[in-house]
Amino acid sequence: MVCCVIQSLLSVVILYAGAADRRGLRTHSQKLTPWLRALGLANGLIASIMAASVAESHTILAVLLTVLAVLLGFTALVLKPTMDRMAIYSAED
Repeated sequence: MVCCVIQSLLSVVILYAGAADRRGLRTHSQKLTPWLRALGLANGLIASIMAASVAESHTILAVLLTVLAVLLGFTALVLKPTMDRMAIYSAED
């Protein structure tokens, strides 16, 4: 839960930096990208641990948590960096 809140706050900082100063978006994004990636992977790990702990008693919940963990990992490793690159390139125009 804490990782999710911190990740959301860092995303808001990048969003505000892009709205306030398009030229400074690249520096803010480059500073916060490793933190966002690490927190996204931590959220996926937490979901995986939760899935493993309830797998025996709640199979459907474990499957849903596993899907959530995979989606969080995909978002942290593939989708978020791609979105950051697109935002930086569009800010340079």
